[in-house]
Amino acid sequence: MSSRQGRGRWAAVVARVTGFLRGGGSGQGRGRGQRERPPVTVRSGAQDTELSLDRSGLAVRIAWARVGGGYRWEVRARMRWEEVALLDFGYGSHDTVVSLYAVPRGGRRLHLVDARVFTSAQWKELVAGVEAHSGGRLTIDLSRRDRPGPLGDS
Repeated sequence: MSSRQGRGRWAAVVARVTGFLRGGGSGQGRGRGQRERPPVTVRSGAQDTELSLDRSGLAVRIAWARVGGGYRWEVRARMRWEEVALLDFGYGSHDTVVSLYAVPRGGRRLHLVDARVFTSAQWKELVAGVEAHSGGRLTIDLSRRDRPGPLGDS
């Protein structure tokens, strides 16, 4: 082996170790510069509504009380990132509560959660999670949570 080949191998090892130490993990199974993002899940203060984000999409779950105690979780909405065209705050038909809606490609908007369900810190966490997991294609404009525009029919 020539000294030139030895330096090339050494440089590859150093690059792998450096990437691992910077939080890139082993790098196996991912493209250059991509890191696996951890899922983001926020739960309402009442512990009855949950919004989860991961690399495949988003899911909203609602807890229903069981007779005799405990809860049963039901999936209210599940969408893959490819299906989502827009995430936006607005009003529902004849409703004065601001809510987060998902607009699927070529479909009617889908109610996800009321805006008052999560704290400001949780909404910021969701914004970062949406941007990270959708590859930067989608975002949530939090200014629309406070100023969603005029009431209207959906």
